Amino acid sequence: MINIVSAFFLAVGNGARLPVTCWETPDPLSVDNPGGENATSNATSTIVHDVLIYGGGVSGSHAASRLREMGKSVVVVEMEGRLGGAAHAFHDPVNNKTANYGVQILWNTTAVRNLYAHYNIPLTTVDIAGGGRPNIYADFSSGEPVQLHLYSGTEIQATFVRLFKLETQYPFLKDSYDLPRTIPQDSDLLLSVDEFVQKHDLQPLIQLFNQFLQQWPEFRTLPALYLLKYMIGAAGPDILGKTTWVHNANNDNGEVFRSIQTELGTDALLSSTILRTERMAEQNATRVWVQTPTGVVEVHAKRILVTVPPVMENMGVFDLDAQEEDVFRSFRPMNAWTGLVRNSNIPADTSITNVGANTTFQEIQLPGSQGYQPTPDPLLHSWVYTSYDPATEQETRRLVLAELERLTGSGVIAAEDITNNLEIVAIKHHHNYALTVLKELIAGDFYSRLNDLQGHRGTVYGGAAFTTQGTANVIQYNENHVLPMLASV
Repeated sequence: MINIVSAFFLAVGNGARLPVTCWETPDPLSVDNPGGENATSNATSTIVHDVLIYGGGVSGSHAASRLREMGKSVVVVEMEGRLGGAAHAFHDPVNNKTANYGVQILWNTTAVRNLYAHYNIPLTTVDIAGGGRPNIYADFSSGEPVQLHLYSGTEIQATFVRLFKLETQYPFLKDSYDLPRTIPQDSDLLLSVDEFVQKHDLQPLIQLFNQFLQQWPEFRTLPALYLLKYMIGAAGPDILGKTTWVHNANNDNGEVFRSIQTELGTDALLSSTILRTERMAEQNATRVWVQTPTGVVEVHAKRILVTVPPVMENMGVFDLDAQEEDVFRSFRPMNAWTGLVRNSNIPADTSITNVGANTTFQEIQLPGSQGYQPTPDPLLHSWVYTSYDPATEQETRRLVLAELERLTGSGVIAAEDITNNLEIVAIKHHHNYALTVLKELIAGDFYSRLNDLQGHRGTVYGGAAFTTQGTANVIQYNENHVLPMLASV
């Protein structure tokens, strides 16, 4: 089966330890903090817009495009030098072919089709079953091949039916984390994925879950809430065989975001960071100081839309109150790197998927790559490497190459030596990915408190933390929740 999750943005760390990164809120009066009070006097220009969007990834770019359609003026603040977040395309000069990594395929939803149609970019359907493409399973920690138990189509179909019946108990997960304020302690939502699978005899679907949740915490610690949320939002029974997946017919998933960037022009503040905010919702106005490559810009906006992961690393420059800070400090982020490897000696049409030889249901162990997937460029395979703890680009390159060497040494990759021509030709970091919270917080009112922040102090939120990972998820959340909140500004 195709690597479905790396199709979207796309997720791991050893042991049960799930550290919570604690970031300190910058002191606005500190001389070491460039976003302090001095930012006010350092501003070289002032601009006025209806909405300032913090983050130019999939959610922020889509929201910017749609808000402009609605007649709103927007400015996007993006740390990278481009819009599009995890949607990357690499043009290989060796054979003049293009390969995507990160975002690869999308659910075939009306909102997705409308976005691409707006920029006259064609979509084509995708066979998620891989069309009979060879797939090898191996434990990447040892490099050894793994023989999976094979379930019949009848067993898989019956298991899907059980899962769909379970999902009907949670209609509040269809679009967002609209959980009740309290969750019973015996709720399935609080079980680990391993416990949930065992309780409801869902073993035939475990490798599908492994594909979908590749960049989330390990199944023995991941609350089943996140599995259910992802599956409920994933087109339900259509996964069983209907054509519900598409990608850019030009094989360039960055194209739509370049179109949005061109449309925004100077209203896309790239390679820029927020220094400081003063949110004054009661006056229908807020001020934000942004460090751009050409100086500090003071932005006056009626609302802020935050689409970056709402963790303290990103939100510490905001004028947070206790309610906001308490919520943002509770998230546990994962860290992911995506990329392309050339000359791995993996056959051009073959996938290698990471499974655990010693885990309960042979699911992936972290840290590690989800697998190596073929691309339209026969020389390139895409990969996603995830860990609990941050890793530098140099460390990640070393870890990925070490995986491939183990797979070669064990004979999974049929080659005597892959080191001479092996090359990682593209690599990108997606930190603060797949935000989760401990089951104790789920049992309390965490997600109610998170949703209570919508509109609080003139700030609206989009992105995966409020729905789930996946391009179509965040686009649909924008349509159903974000855009209606900003329609009247």
